[in-house]
Amino acid sequence: MKKIIFIFISLFIILHSSTLYGQKKTALNKNNKVKIDGKDYYIHKVEKTQTLYSISKLYNVPIKTIIKNNLNVKESISIGQFLKIPIVKNFTDNDQNNKKDYLYHIIKKGETVYTLSKIYNVNIEDIYINNPNSKDYISVGDTIKIPKIVNNSTNKHEINVNNGYLNHKVEKKQTLYAISKLYDVKIKQIKKINPELNKRELQEGEVIKIPKKISKKDPEIVNEKNNFKLHKVERKQTLYAISKLYGVKVRQIKKVNPELKNNSIKEGQIIKIPDFTTYKKEETLVKIDTIAKPVELPYIDTIIHPCNDFNYTNQVFNVALMLPFYTNINDTLGLSDSLNIGKRNKIYSKSKIFIEFYQGVLLSIEKLKEQNVSINLYVYDTQNDTTQVKNIIQKNELKTMDLIIGPVYSSNLQIVSKFAKKNKINIVSPLSLKNSFLIDNPYAFQVSPTLYTQIEYTSEYLNNFPSKNFLVIHDGNNPNTNLLSNFKTKFFETISKSDHKDYNYTEIYYYYKEDSLVEANLSSSSKNIIIIPSESRAFISDIIAKLNAFSNNYDITLFGRPHWIRFDNIQPENFHNLQTQIFTNSYIDYKKENVKNFVKTFRTTFKTEPTKFSFQAFDISYYFINALKQYGKNFQYCLKTFDIPLLETKFCFEKKGVNSGYENKALYIVTYNKNYDVVITSSLPKLK
Repeated sequence: MKKIIFIFISLFIILHSSTLYGQKKTALNKNNKVKIDGKDYYIHKVEKTQTLYSISKLYNVPIKTIIKNNLNVKESISIGQFLKIPIVKNFTDNDQNNKKDYLYHIIKKGETVYTLSKIYNVNIEDIYINNPNSKDYISVGDTIKIPKIVNNSTNKHEINVNNGYLNHKVEKKQTLYAISKLYDVKIKQIKKINPELNKRELQEGEVIKIPKKISKKDPEIVNEKNNFKLHKVERKQTLYAISKLYGVKVRQIKKVNPELKNNSIKEGQIIKIPDFTTYKKEETLVKIDTIAKPVELPYIDTIIHPCNDFNYTNQVFNVALMLPFYTNINDTLGLSDSLNIGKRNKIYSKSKIFIEFYQGVLLSIEKLKEQNVSINLYVYDTQNDTTQVKNIIQKNELKTMDLIIGPVYSSNLQIVSKFAKKNKINIVSPLSLKNSFLIDNPYAFQVSPTLYTQIEYTSEYLNNFPSKNFLVIHDGNNPNTNLLSNFKTKFFETISKSDHKDYNYTEIYYYYKEDSLVEANLSSSSKNIIIIPSESRAFISDIIAKLNAFSNNYDITLFGRPHWIRFDNIQPENFHNLQTQIFTNSYIDYKKENVKNFVKTFRTTFKTEPTKFSFQAFDISYYFINALKQYGKNFQYCLKTFDIPLLETKFCFEKKGVNSGYENKALYIVTYNKNYDVVITSSLPKLK
C-alpha cells in the first residue's frame, strides 16, 4: 500500500506570503509612525528579555492599553512579536511647566497608590490619570506626580505619620486580611495598636490605626533591597501567567508570598512581585529605536489585523493528516491499496478507528469542495513509529502545509509539533487528553479538554445546586488519590467563593460490602450529589450498582465521565435512575438536520454506519479548514469569535501560556433523566 495518499480537489497551489518574509531584516527607526483607523501608533518588535512591563515603561503606556490594542496578546509576549503601541502624550514633556501644580513623590518600600492618596489627601483616580502606569503597579524608586490640592483642610482621615501610624476608614465588607495586604503589614501588627480588634470584628466606617512600615530588611523578601510591586490577581489568572507578565519565576513569587501554597491564588488577591535590579538594567539597555515602519514589514499587518486582512480567493490549502493506519501490517492481511472499508474482516484491528476518522475527514472535504474551498489533502501513515514519523517530516512538501491534523500518540506528536513550531504551521491533536505538547508551541491545538478542565468545570457547576449533600466515594488507590486531591482543591476553592453555605461534604473510603456506610451518609431531605474520583472500571460499576438500589428512596445525582457510558458491565437504566450528569465535549443529536444528512451521506459513500470518530473527524477538519478560509494561515488569533454549525463537537479554545498553544475548554453537560431522555442541560463556558 502506498504510504501517502493524495487527494487533489484543486489544481492551484499558492505559498503563504509570510514564509517569504522570514529571512528579511528591516532597519528600525523611531521616527516612523503608523496611522491605523485614524489613530497613531508605534510598531514595536519584541526583543530578547523584554516584558510587557518594560515595554510599558519604555513608551509610558499602561500594560492594559497595550493588551487592549493587540488582540493576539493576553498576559505576555514572545521574542520577535510585533505590537501596536498607541502614541500618547509623554507626561515628561510638560513637567517643567507644571511643577507648580504637582508634588513629586519617590516610592519607598511598602507604599501603594492607596497610601499615597491618604498621605496627600488626593483621589486615587487623580493619581492614576497623572501616572498611567500606576494603575497596573508601582515599584520602589518610581517617581509619582501628585496633583496639589488648594485646600486640604477637608481631610476626613487624620494622618499621624510622625506617630508611626496611618488612619484607615474601614470600607463595606473589608476584612483585616484585605487591609493588611493593602498596606503590606501583618494582621498581628494591626491588632497590636488596635487591641479592641482582638475581641470583636471590624465594623464598616470605623477608623483604625495602620502601623507605618519601618525600612529594615525583611527575611521573607528574596531581593536584598526588599523591592517589590503589588499585583491584583485577575479572573482565571495563574501564577505562571503572572510570572511571565513580570519576567520573574514562579518560585521567586512564592518565596515573597509564603501564604501561597500549591500555586493556588484567588481573583482579587493582592500578591507581591519581586522587583529585581534586572528590570532597571533592562530598561536602560532597551532603545527607543525599536520601531518598525509597516510598509517595510508586511508581516506586521498580519499581526495588527489578524482577523480582517485575509480575503479568500480560491487559494488552495495544503492539509496534512497523520494517523497510524498500520498499512505495513494491513498489507500482510491482503488489504487493497484503495482502503476498501467494506472488507473489515481483513483490516488490522488497531487501524479501525483511524480509518473511521479518515472517512469523516473525507466527507468534510467533500462538503468544503461544494462550498468552493480548494484543498490538497496529504495523508500519511505514521504506523505509530517514531522513525517513520521522522522520515515523514523530512519530506519537502510538508513545509508547505497550512494545517496538520495529528499524529495521535504522544511520542509521534511531540516530533511533529516541533516541526510545526519551527515552520509556523498550526497543528491539531485530535484525540489525546494530554496537553503537554501545547507547552512552548503557540501553533498547537488540543481538541479534547483535559481531565483538569473537566474537574474545574465540575466544581463550578456543582456550586449551582442550592442545598446539597456532597458524597465523594473513592477506593484509596494512588492514581485515584491524585484525582481526588485535584478535585478537592478545585472544589473547595470554588465553594469558598459561593454565597451558598448550606452544604455538607463527606468522603467515603469504600471497600467490599460497605453499603450501610454509603446509605448512612445519604440525605433524605436534600439532593445527594455523588462524585466517584476513580479510574477503576470494576470499582465504578460496583458503586453505581449499589447506588442504584438507593435511587427510589433518595434524591441522587451522579456526576460521571464520558467513557463510563461505554462500560458494558453497567446497566444503561442505572444512569437514568441516578440522574447521571456527564461532562463531555461531544454529543450526537440524531434529530438535528445536519446530523441526519451526514449519516445518510456516510451510509451511501462507505456502506456502513458512522462512528463517533467519524463525527469527530468531520467536525475537526471542517472547523479548522473553515478557519483557514475565513482568516488565513494565522487563524489562531481569531477563534474567540469564530463559530460555525458542527455535528457533535463544541469548540472554545483558550491559550495555555505565554508561548504555548490552545486547549479546547468547551464542554456539554449531558443529563440522563429518569424518564429515559438524554438531553444537553448546559454547556461551559458560557459563550457570549
